Amino acid sequence: MTSREEITRAENYYRAISELTVARHREHLIKELLNYMASLLNAVEEANSRLTFSEARIRAIVNTAADGILTYDESGNIDSINPAAAAMFGLNPESIQGLHVSSLLEGESEGHLRTVNARQVGGGYEDVAKRGNNTFPVYIAVQDMRLADRMFHVAILRDITDQKNAQRLEAQARAKEETDKILSAIDQGLFLIYRDGARFEIGSQFSRATRDILGVDLESQKDLLSILGNRVAESTIAAAKNFLELMFKDSVREESLRSLNPLSEIPFASQTAGDTRTLQFTFRRVTTDQKITHLMATVSDVTEEAALREQLKQNEQQSRTQMEMLLKILHVDSDMLDEFIDETRLEIDIIDTILKKEDGDLRKRLETIFRTAHKIKGNADLLGLSFFAEQIHSFEDTLSVLLRNEEISPADFLPVLFAFNKVTEIVDAIDALVERLLDFKSRFGQSNSGDELILRSARALINKLTDETGKLAELHVRVFEARTLGTPKRKLIRDVITQLIKNSMMHGIETPETRTAGGKRNPARIELNLRSGKDGIFLSYKDDGQGLHLSRLKEKAIKQGIATEAEIATWPPAKTAELIFATGLSTSLTTGIQSGRGIGMGLIREAVHDVQGKIRILSAPAKFFEVQIWIPVA
Repeated sequence: MTSREEITRAENYYRAISELTVARHREHLIKELLNYMASLLNAVEEANSRLTFSEARIRAIVNTAADGILTYDESGNIDSINPAAAAMFGLNPESIQGLHVSSLLEGESEGHLRTVNARQVGGGYEDVAKRGNNTFPVYIAVQDMRLADRMFHVAILRDITDQKNAQRLEAQARAKEETDKILSAIDQGLFLIYRDGARFEIGSQFSRATRDILGVDLESQKDLLSILGNRVAESTIAAAKNFLELMFKDSVREESLRSLNPLSEIPFASQTAGDTRTLQFTFRRVTTDQKITHLMATVSDVTEEAALREQLKQNEQQSRTQMEMLLKILHVDSDMLDEFIDETRLEIDIIDTILKKEDGDLRKRLETIFRTAHKIKGNADLLGLSFFAEQIHSFEDTLSVLLRNEEISPADFLPVLFAFNKVTEIVDAIDALVERLLDFKSRFGQSNSGDELILRSARALINKLTDETGKLAELHVRVFEARTLGTPKRKLIRDVITQLIKNSMMHGIETPETRTAGGKRNPARIELNLRSGKDGIFLSYKDDGQGLHLSRLKEKAIKQGIATEAEIATWPPAKTAELIFATGLSTSLTTGIQSGRGIGMGLIREAVHDVQGKIRILSAPAKFFEVQIWIPVA
């Protein structure tokens, strides 16, 4: 074999080997590729199986979720909805075609699934959704999603009706708890009043102080007027009923009623404490839709405040009285004041002794007290101590009321004791002021004669009565000799002059108009003269007034049983004139502070007769009235 053949043979051999090797390698590659493809298919099948399971699980979760789940596109059109959402909105899957998400909400839409009234809460917001014709609160959370080039939205919705109800109940419970704490803490009665026909019932909610102040069980007793019951005056109950009826009338303005509240401050008999308290009620209207539904009422125990106000009022009155006393006393001679206090103390001791007696005729005891008080008032008037005279006059009023009773019992003396205590308190105050004034004046040696003191006091009394009655009078004195008289006689003269001046100004002297019409001069003239000698003291007193009304004296005497009409008809004028001395017989038509009350002239006669003196009355109708008094020196 040639070399060429061998070479060709070798090439063919190697070519055959190479082709076989390549074929074997290709077969191996194909097998590997087939194996890889098989494993890839297995992986794809496994992944597809897993995806199918995941989708099924998600679908199962979505379909069984308690919350509503829905998807919608960028235009707001709903794509899908789970059963919970369908039930929540009362829909079915078939009805969602073409439905816009905004139609699920109540109110004007601000976005796809939000209204202008939505409230942001955490990652979502609360809104109001629709279920047919009804609405319910809903919580909404929206998530934006993108799949390939498509954008869509997933919304989770939760019906929070139960949650809201629970919150509302919790808020109500908390509010009630807070209200109860407030109502138990305040010290003022606070309650509502509802009208039920003629009843004005207290509501179920009230402060604890209400029960304590009213002292009743408000669970069983509701009507306010019944609670007040017999604890306040009957007239107050009637006024309160009328007032509350007006408070429930829409046509009556509340502002105009506030000042008419009859329960603004009333005495209230407490059943628990057993005493009388002072309660203060206030009322305010509560309206709904411009209609009065009930009243808001408060009640306070203002007993201490009322007592303090009364104490303050008394202190202010006492301060004014003391200031008035001081101003009046500063204008009165200290010697006369000292004498006045001594005499008043004696008269008060007489009254005190009579009041302490346990036997004797009660009416006569009161009459003696009355005459003694009248003496004190006359002395106070003479000195211009009007504040004290007014207090004595009030004391006389108390006695007058009792003396008009047909029968008088020891219990009737209680108001007399109360009024008498007020008199003694003022006397003590005057005494203290006089003592200080006398001490002050004694340092400077100030004094006045007895004549000057009596005449100055007489003129002061005339001026005082002129201001009170409007009648004009002047005092004219030719001779007045009192400085040589002892204290008892000087006191007697002063008392007599006081009563005579008051009698002239109240009864005898006419008004300026009457005097002018009768051709008389103004002012009226009062003449006073006093002579003192060995044979005695002679006092003459005369006014140019209207004289005695003898006919009026006769009528009064007949009416009071002093004498019969037949007896009086036989009396001469002089004897009839003496009727002015009869106790309780007054021709005055008034009982003012300066009125003699029918005992003023009687006191004069009694005082003169006590010293064995004599009295003579002279009078001419429309011309004059004159009293002449003689008193022995011894």
